[in-house]
Amino acid sequence: MRYLVVTKKHLAWVLGAGVATTLVGWLLFAGFTIKTIACQKDEGECNEQVEAELKQLMGSSLLTFRSERLVVKLTSADPAIEKIEVTTRFPNQLLVHIRSRQPEVMLKTTQSSKALIADAQGMVYKVADPEDGWLPLIVSDALAGETIGKKITDPPLLAAIKLATTLKEHFIAFREIRIQNASLLVSVTKQTVAVFSHERDIEKQVSSLQLILSQVTIGSEPITIDVRFKKPVLRIIE
Repeated sequence: MRYLVVTKKHLAWVLGAGVATTLVGWLLFAGFTIKTIACQKDEGECNEQVEAELKQLMGSSLLTFRSERLVVKLTSADPAIEKIEVTTRFPNQLLVHIRSRQPEVMLKTTQSSKALIADAQGMVYKVADPEDGWLPLIVSDALAGETIGKKITDPPLLAAIKLATTLKEHFIAFREIRIQNASLLVSVTKQTVAVFSHERDIEKQVSSLQLILSQVTIGSEPITIDVRFKKPVLRIIE
C-alpha cells in the first residue's frame, strides 16, 4: 500500500497557491468594480427612472457585467427608448447612451378622443399629450386593438404611417389621413381629398398626387383626387 506524504514544502506550496489565487481574484473583482456611471439620453441627461436603475449597478463587477440584460430591462420599462449603447471603460467606468423614439404620427379611432403616438416603424410608445398636436393625424378603427409598447401589424395602418412620412418628405401639406374600407383618404385641404391604396407603391402614388397638385388650381369646389390607379382620376364633387 502506498501513502501520500505531505511535507512542509508541499504544504507551503499549496498554501501559497491558495493565497495567490485569492489575491488575484480580489484584484480582478475588487479592482474592476463599477464606480462611475455616465448616462446621456439624446442630447440631455437621463431621467430619474433610468438613473435609479443604473445606481443598482454601482459596486458590481465590470468583468461580469452584461449589457444585454440592462438593455432588455430599460427598454421593457420604457417603450419610448429606441436604442441603448453601453460602453465599458476599465477599470471602473460605465457609459450609457440612450436614443429615444422620434414621434411620426398621432393615431386615434373614430370613437375615442384619446390619441397614441407612433414612430416611423409603427411602434406605439406613448399616449399623446397637448405638445404632440403638431403631428399628422391618422384616424382608424383598426387602432382599437393596439397598445403601448407594441408594434402595429395592421397593413392599412402601417401603409398610412408610411404615407404620412412620404407626404412630408415631398412637402405636401395635409390635415389628416382616414382609413376607410382599406383605402387611405388624405385631406389635402378642407375641400380636397386624395384617395390612396395601401396595396400599391406609396411613393408612386404620392408622386402622382404631387404632379396633379402642380398642374391643377384648387378652388372652393370639393375635389377628389384618386391616385389608386395607373392613370389618376380627378373628380369634382357637385
